[in-house]
Amino acid sequence: MFRRLASSTVALSLALSGCELFTAPAGGYGAVFSVRGAIASNSCGAGAPSSNTTVAYNVEIRVDSSRLRWSIPSAGVSAQATIDATTQRFTLVDDKVLSVRAANPRVGLGPCALRRFDVLEGRVDGVFPSLARSDAGDASDPLDAAMYDASDAFAADGSYLVPDADAARTGPPALHNLRETVGWAVVSGADCRDMIGVGPGQFVTLPCEQSWLLDARYEPTLALSR
Repeated sequence: MFRRLASSTVALSLALSGCELFTAPAGGYGAVFSVRGAIASNSCGAGAPSSNTTVAYNVEIRVDSSRLRWSIPSAGVSAQATIDATTQRFTLVDDKVLSVRAANPRVGLGPCALRRFDVLEGRVDGVFPSLARSDAGDASDPLDAAMYDASDAFAADGSYLVPDADAARTGPPALHNLRETVGWAVVSGADCRDMIGVGPGQFVTLPCEQSWLLDARYEPTLALSR
């Protein structure tokens, strides 16, 4: 799922079957984060696909009501999850079958297909900057854009308002407890004997699982893509 950036193995390749594709709202809130992480466990072996020990990429997070969109423009992928109103947690899921190899009668092998089940989970926190733009023109003046973006965050008496959807959050935008887990298994009836071993591109065992612990740092100087 999260393995498409050339510079990083963890990047959402989400044509999500488990998550609905997200249509960006006209308003909403969002921020850019730099994500870094290290592998926490790997029963698939060092030579298996997506076994890089470290990861690094930038992710754009947009929130609107109880929805969250996680996107990596450089990989051309995005997906939506629901934010739990009580815990503020979210889970992105991708479950797909990959055709690895056609049958090879010459060596007595049937076709090989693998199921890859990926989960990325975390918790959203903080008050995200507004993305409202309907009255901001082309937002060519940064000061004008900043003033407009903040306009809906203040009450008539000048007091600051936390958006209703973010009522449980305080402080700057944040992502916590990020973890990605990837499970691999042979599809029923497939012949993947040659995929098991200790060589490059092979799994030491199937089924198996890989897991990464991720940290996300808010990057206030980076703008979200349009």
